[in-house]
Amino acid sequence: MTKHPSRRLLFVGAHPGTAGSNISASRELANQLAQQGWAVDVVSTRASGVGRLVEQVGAAMRASTGGTMVVLDVFGGRAFHWARLVGKVCAARGVPYVAYLHGGGLPQVAERAPDAIGTLLQNASATVSPSPWLARTVASRWVVPQVIPNGIELSRYRWRQRERMGVSMLWVRALHPIYRPELAVQVVQRLHAQGIPATLTMLGPDKAGMRGTLTALIAQSGLAEHIRVVGAVPKEEIPRWMDEADLLLNTTDVDNAPVSLVEAMASGLPVVTTNAGGIPDLLAAYRGPAPTPRGSAEALTAAVTSLLEQPEAAAAASVSGREIAQAYDWPAVHARWSALLRTITERAA
Repeated sequence: MTKHPSRRLLFVGAHPGTAGSNISASRELANQLAQQGWAVDVVSTRASGVGRLVEQVGAAMRASTGGTMVVLDVFGGRAFHWARLVGKVCAARGVPYVAYLHGGGLPQVAERAPDAIGTLLQNASATVSPSPWLARTVASRWVVPQVIPNGIELSRYRWRQRERMGVSMLWVRALHPIYRPELAVQVVQRLHAQGIPATLTMLGPDKAGMRGTLTALIAQSGLAEHIRVVGAVPKEEIPRWMDEADLLLNTTDVDNAPVSLVEAMASGLPVVTTNAGGIPDLLAAYRGPAPTPRGSAEALTAAVTSLLEQPEAAAAASVSGREIAQAYDWPAVHARWSALLRTITERAA
C-alpha cells in the first residue's frame, strides 16, 4: 500500500448511512482513498435537515489547521448554501479544501449567485469536476478546474455484447421528478402500441413520494405486468441487474455525469438517454444512439426501436461503451485524486 501524507482527509457532504439511500460518488471516493492508505473521515451521515448542517460546520470548525484537508461536496439547491458556509469556515481557519462539484442543478446556482459560488471556488485549493460540462458551465469563469471522473470498480461488471436484443429495459435513478420516471412508463406504452412486448425494471430510492405516484400511473396505464418498481438496491447488486437487462433507459431532465450510464456501458448495455446536462460530453465517443431531447418519450422510443431493428448498431454500442467505461476504473481515478491531494499537501507544508 502506498504511503500517503499524514494530513487527514475530511469529506464533507451528504453521506446518509440509512437503508434505501444511494451511496454518493464522494463517499465511494472516500472509501477508495481509505483503501489506498489515506486517513479519511466522512461527515454527515444524517439524512437531511439542520442536523446535517450542524455536523458539517462543526467538523470544519474542529478540523486541524495543519493536519486536515477538506473535500467539500458542492451541489445546487439548499446544499450549496451549506457548502458555502463550510467553505467560509475553512477559509477563515486556514484549512485547505477541495471544491468537489456535483449535480446538474449547479449551473443554475452559478447564474443566480455568481459572487457566492465565485468566492467559494476561488478560496479553494483546487476545484474538481467529474465532467467537462460542469467544469465548463460552472467553474471555468473563476478557476481552472480539474476534470476527474466518477469511478467504478470495472471488474465487477461482466461485459456481454448485445446484438440481437430482447426488450428487457432497466432504469436506475432515484425516483424523483427531475429524473422523469413517468417518461419511462410512456416509452413502454409506446413500444407496446407498436407490438413490442417491452418490460421495464426500475431501481432507485423513493424521493418526494414519487413511488406512489409512479405506481398509480403504471396501474392506470395497464402495464403492471410489464413494469416492476423495485426501489433501492444495494450498490453491490447493480452489476447483476445490469447483466440481466438488454438496455438502459435514462429519462432525466437534470444531470451531470451519471454513474449509472458508465455502469451500463461497462456491462455492454446499450444506453438510450436524454441529452440532459453533461450526458453529451460523457457519450461523445459513444457509438450508440445519440442522446435525445429532454422530455420526449417519442424520441426515446425511436432510439429503442432503432437498436431492436439494427443488431449491428447494438453490437457497436456494446463495444464502444466498454471502451469508454475503462477510463472510469477506480485505479485510474483514485490515482489522479491522490496526485492532486499530495500536490496540495506539499504546497501547504
